[in-house]
Order: sequence, then C-alpha cells, then structure tokens
Amino acid sequence: MRGSFCVVILATLIVGCTKTQQIYAPDGRVAYALSCGGAALSWNSCLERAGEICKAAGYDVIDRREAPRFVANLTPTGGMAGTTSDRSMVIACRNTAAVPSPAGTGQQNRVLSGRTDG
Repeated sequence: MRGSFCVVILATLIVGCTKTQQIYAPDGRVAYALSCGGAALSWNSCLERAGEICKAAGYDVIDRREAPRFVANLTPTGGMAGTTSDRSMVIACRNTAAVPSPAGTGQQNRVLSGRTDG
C-alpha cells in the first residue's frame, strides 16, 4: 500500500501540462502567457506550444522566467520531498494581420498594412 501511494504522489509531482492564457504585450499585440513548469516538462514544452499557436508566422519571446520550487508531501507513515521548476514565458506571434487593442482603451483594431478598421 505504501509503495503504491508513493508512486501516485511521485506521478502527481512530475506530471504537468503546458497552460496558455491570452494576454496583451506592452506594445499592444496579442500575446500568450505559457506555463510549462514541473519535472515532466521543459523549455521545449513551452517552445512547442508557441509553435502550435503561431505556426509558420513565428513568434517573439517577450519574457522568459524560471524559478526553483520545493515540493513535499508528508503522511503519518512517511513522506517525500524534492524540487522542480516553475517555468513561464510570454510570446507574441509575428506577422499578424490585425492587432486587437486592449479592452477599454477606445482604440480601433490596427491592421499592419497601414489601414485601420472602423
């Protein structure tokens, strides 16, 4: 029983998934905050997700951060501890046709060819 419990806890600690949230870059472009932390993921997980989002247009890395994180699980019969990393990056796709303005700014969407909508 204790062995299977440790396996479940270990699997929980190392399994992760790349999370994506749409945001706006400082220059007004639509950007994406990617989170690829955990022992099972690496920077490659974030880079692969960025490629899936932007495809052939490519992307600019606006920010990239990594911080170590200590994890522990204590039970009445023992426990385990270790370290993992919280990794995140913000990317913006290149060569997008329109760049939506942040909500509430009152600005129209801008088309990179020089025309404006509206």
